[in-house]
Amino acid sequence: MSNLFKRIDTVFLPVKDFDKAIEWYSVVLGFTIRWRDDLSGYAALNIGETPLTLVRKSEEEIHNR
Repeated sequence: MSNLFKRIDTVFLPVKDFDKAIEWYSVVLGFTIRWRDDLSGYAALNIGETPLTLVRKSEEEIHNR
C-alpha cells in the first residue's frame, strides 16, 4: 500500500435483499457479523483485517449508480 494510506477501513457492497445477503455471506462463506443495524440497513461482516459492509439498496438505486 502507498505511503498515503495506512489501511482500508471497510469495503461497502450494495445489496438488494439485505437479510438474504447477510445469511449468504455468513452461512456460505462463514463470515461472522461484527455489527448489524436493520433500521439503517447496514451490516459489517468480519472477513479479515478489512470488514465487508453490506448496505441495503433498492434495485433502482443499484442500477442508477
